[in-house]
Amino acid sequence: MTPIRTTTPACLLAVTLAAALSSPARSVEVDASCAAVLKTMQAETSAQSFHKWSEFDAGGRKTRMELIKAGGSLYSRNGEGPWSKLPISAAELDKKNAEALRDGKSKVSGCRRVGLDTVDGTPTTIFEYTSSPGGGLPPTKARAWIGVADNLPYRFESAGMTQKTVFKGVVAPKP
Repeated sequence: MTPIRTTTPACLLAVTLAAALSSPARSVEVDASCAAVLKTMQAETSAQSFHKWSEFDAGGRKTRMELIKAGGSLYSRNGEGPWSKLPISAAELDKKNAEALRDGKSKVSGCRRVGLDTVDGTPTTIFEYTSSPGGGLPPTKARAWIGVADNLPYRFESAGMTQKTVFKGVVAPKP
């Protein structure tokens, strides 16, 4: 599969908290084919905890970022650096992302189921879709591996970025 660039709300939450904190909330208007993708964005927002690993390829230079939501707090680190507790609470970020899913400035369209897979033992359905984030940004394509039983996003790919998420057994790191 050729990776594809994206700026979806789920990606923004997982990929860079800085973008979520510094830019206006991005939202999703969903066509009928995208109900499953919207449902996974909502499920992720309400998850009690998660640990995300995101890898970016910026001009041949790979960068890794991790984000943990645990115990009502958010933590991040770049590469193998130290963990930092973030100044926004998990509840505040959940609220911001939930509002973003309702305000209609962006669109997710053309969603289609492209197969089944297993991510770390979890059965998933793979969806491809196009995101039009608004604000003058171009439409982008992405793939999401969505849990069959729980609708949570376990893997995500777009141009230059791959992400995996674990939802069970997550504990807060020591900053």
